[in-house]
Amino acid sequence: MRKRSLTRHEIRDLLISGKITWESACSKLKSASRQWTTKEWKERRREILGDCCETCESTEDLQIQHTWHPPVFSDLCEMVKPALWEEYEKIHPYISLALPPFDPASVPPPKMIERDSCPVCGSVAVRCNKAGTHWTCNGKRNYQTCGHVFVTPVKRLWSKWTHEEEIARARYAHESAPSKHRAKWEWEFSQKFRDRICFEATLLSIEMSDRYAAMLPHDVKTLCKKCAAREDGAYLDFPGNKSIGRNAEELRRLMEVLAEKRAERRAALVDPPGDTIHANNKRIE
Repeated sequence: MRKRSLTRHEIRDLLISGKITWESACSKLKSASRQWTTKEWKERRREILGDCCETCESTEDLQIQHTWHPPVFSDLCEMVKPALWEEYEKIHPYISLALPPFDPASVPPPKMIERDSCPVCGSVAVRCNKAGTHWTCNGKRNYQTCGHVFVTPVKRLWSKWTHEEEIARARYAHESAPSKHRAKWEWEFSQKFRDRICFEATLLSIEMSDRYAAMLPHDVKTLCKKCAAREDGAYLDFPGNKSIGRNAEELRRLMEVLAEKRAERRAALVDPPGDTIHANNKRIE
């Protein structure tokens, strides 16, 4: 007798109770029963399917077109990170990088070195032929190559950057230092909180899939096959058109609702007797 596949909600409950890891949950979700194969989903589709295409008003080959799609797992990980920053800061506080104001006078002049150059345009992009009989200039100005051929190059002092360019590069490094300092802290957070991030992202993935399968009125519309294909083409070219509404307020409300639902489910689940090690509650040093 064939073993019954777990449903997405059964996998979610096992993940919340700590009986499986997020890796195992993701593996089981791939073989979970599909929601669109259920009788309830098919009845729901018949209820919301309109009488004509909302774009061209055709009545042939009508189908449900999703205007909202769940994001990929990597995007979900990015979405849950800000909610975990506060917890990570209790273990590893973030200390802002305090820097003095930038002083252009502190930037030393560039180091000058002696180079062979073209006697016509002064470019150092010159090379000597294998026989050593003449030189050719490959320098460009106004998108045109100099191409001057000469016997003896002119020696001149040269530096890759002017003093003004060195100051600009130093200013950029000074101003970008705080953001790089923050990026390093976030990278360390991502490494140490990897399991927590993926755990929350897996739960969020299940919630997003439930919303997709629910076919809410503001997430779907009725289109004919041709109009749906045009929209799908635009979606494939640029997934941001329909992938997910990244509105911060919408995301904040969603995370609050998910936290409440998760607390209710944890309270409803009964832990098995004996000592249980929760796979996703690892101590983070």
